Amino acid sequence: MTIIFQAVGKSTTEFAWMKPGDTYLDVVGPLGLPTHIETFGTVVGIGGGIGAAPLLPIATAIKQAGNRLLSIVGARTKDLLILEERCGRSPTRSW
Repeated sequence: MTIIFQAVGKSTTEFAWMKPGDTYLDVVGPLGLPTHIETFGTVVGIGGGIGAAPLLPIATAIKQAGNRLLSIVGARTKDLLILEERCGRSPTRSW
């Protein structure tokens, strides 16, 4: 299991300090409705900040369904940008 998070509050800060073998009592998620996946043609996936985390499995499924995928990920600063490599590298970057 991969957990992608940003250390902001008490719980996520505790996650950041965990080491292999440490335990955490409760984790809830994912919540909400699943994304409808089909062959659309060209799809643009956009995620900002920690929003890039849920974009990754959706974009992967969209691509596997035979779509052309363009991914746009952004964040407030370069240091907060996550999953850039996994979402696909772009020849154009703007910081």
